Amino acid sequence: MLPVAAAQDISLSAVTRLAEGLMQEARQELAQAEAKSVWLLSAAVIALGAVISALVSGKASPGSLKSPVAQALLWLGFAAAAAGVYWLSMSLMPKLGGDAEKHRLNYFGHAAMYGGKNKDRQAIRAELGAALVAVASRPDDLDRLADRLFDISSIVLRKYRRIRKAIQAMGLSAVLVGAAIALDNLLK
Repeated sequence: MLPVAAAQDISLSAVTRLAEGLMQEARQELAQAEAKSVWLLSAAVIALGAVISALVSGKASPGSLKSPVAQALLWLGFAAAAAGVYWLSMSLMPKLGGDAEKHRLNYFGHAAMYGGKNKDRQAIRAELGAALVAVASRPDDLDRLADRLFDISSIVLRKYRRIRKAIQAMGLSAVLVGAAIALDNLLK
């Protein structure tokens, strides 16, 4: 429940408008984070495909580098690239479940919790219908809106942290692979 003292100075509709505006911004930011992840992952997979193609065709191989240090740098670069792909994949991984408070009906996952294996559709409708009536009959929807704003904002923040880790790993990969190639060229 929101603090009553704070709500006394501001109309409830103004607070609701602010929360709804923040929800809209959070959803837009979520869509942008998803788009960034997809774009970066696509680029990483294309680059990874080119490297794998070169390795399979025999045009390039870590063993062809003259220096063991250059080979180690190259393998570390590959590992960093793999970590970047992992973090991008994790940023796109949907979060399912985890919040067993289905009675709150804050998102689609709560509604889905009313179902189950071998559960009769009529029973699902009755139980979910009762929950919908209970949530809809609350005096105000601000608590639900605040919960949802927090949930979506947390998802966005988690995605951006994973994207940041992926970009750092990919940048490290580029530096390591570049250093391996430069070192090998110096030794030729």
